[in-house]
Amino acid sequence: MKIPKSLLIDPERNAVYGTFAVAISVFAFAYSTNFGKVLILAYYAVWLPLILVDYRRFLRHLS
Repeated sequence: MKIPKSLLIDPERNAVYGTFAVAISVFAFAYSTNFGKVLILAYYAVWLPLILVDYRRFLRHLS
């Protein structure tokens, strides 16, 4: 199954992904001391695809 890039990158179409990612982030930071490495890995698993799909768009301000 291939996920279209626009579902992750396009601001008009990524509301569901963005909501899920923010919810996982808040949960991960709130309960990381209780659940440990599993939540940290979930946090990276949610946000890392954005960089892998279109790294130029998200990392252009770092250079």
